[in-house]
Amino acid sequence: MGTALTLAGAWPSRAQERRARRVVLYATSDLLKLVLEALRERGWVEGRTLAFEWRRTGEEQSEARIREDVARGPIDVMVVAGANRLRAAMRVAPGTPIVALDLESDPVKSGFVKSLGRPGGLVTGIWMDLPEIAGKQLQFARDVVPDVARVGIVWDDRVGGPQLAEAQSAATPQLNELPPAAE
Repeated sequence: MGTALTLAGAWPSRAQERRARRVVLYATSDLLKLVLEALRERGWVEGRTLAFEWRRTGEEQSEARIREDVARGPIDVMVVAGANRLRAAMRVAPGTPIVALDLESDPVKSGFVKSLGRPGGLVTGIWMDLPEIAGKQLQFARDVVPDVARVGIVWDDRVGGPQLAEAQSAATPQLNELPPAAE
């Protein structure tokens, strides 16, 4: 619920707007339910103060679908889930405010915001990626299993680059400290 309330914080709390705001959400039905509930709590009502449209699209269809929606008329706010949809929304509708839920990307390194303290632009949202944690996880594994000689890392190469880079950086000094493997 906290996530949805944070997402809803991107909207003004003035429910007395004269026209319905067109909001398009590109995400799962679970996120849709949370966002609608949080918006209702702030006085925004679907069908009255919000003209809400939900799109569940695959990553490969995102940009085409967003283009279709933009062509139908102005969108007051887009809610997108995932880095690929966010990139597509920023390309296709650069003047539209976007609320993002992206759990895999570093928002600054990915170019979504200028900085965390002063994001600038029209993108806001929630990012859960903290690449530096990858190094801490490796250190924790070494503390728990000091004799570890090999670590495997599984990542999604479409979105997991920052985590992988941090894990590789953190692993390199640790691997250099290990004695050579016995033959």
